[in-house]
Amino acid sequence: MKTYKIIRTIIYIALGVLTFIFNEQLVQEEQYVLNYLVGGAMLLFSFETVIILLVSKEFKHQTLKFVTQLLTLILGIILLTAINGNPEQVTITCVVWAVWGILREAEEICDNVIENFKTSKIVSILNLIESLILIGFSIALLIEPGAHHARTHVILLGIELILAVIWPHLNVLESKIITKRKEKKQNEGK
Repeated sequence: MKTYKIIRTIIYIALGVLTFIFNEQLVQEEQYVLNYLVGGAMLLFSFETVIILLVSKEFKHQTLKFVTQLLTLILGIILLTAINGNPEQVTITCVVWAVWGILREAEEICDNVIENFKTSKIVSILNLIESLILIGFSIALLIEPGAHHARTHVILLGIELILAVIWPHLNVLESKIITKRKEKKQNEGK
């Protein structure tokens, strides 16, 4: 599992950096690259979650999450294969991306912010702020799908890819700091 986490961290950070470097090229309509980026990201996020749920047998207890991730997997495949050459390709990709972003951030709020608030208040609040900002950008992308908002969303995707592997480490770090503070207070009280 440790090797998996290291590989995942490297891949997510590398993809995040690449989206920063190539953000302009990714949204040019002539190149038809945006659907590959979004479809690939959808596949990456959802495939990983589906595999984790299957391996841990959590899919029995988290059926809504499991089905949502399977549907996201299908949408990712559609973006990768079915809309190439369509004159409305960027618009279709942006609408799918916006809806996926809203659903993903709603899940993030439920899974990470609410459940971790007792142990990681600061990280949970930062995570909530990030989720609300991304929902706002997704709504803007949904209302006005196109290359302008797509470029902003590409940059946000880069940030999100990096944060996806950093948030868990911050949660652990904050929990360790809180535990050490509690131990120090208990030792001082003796």
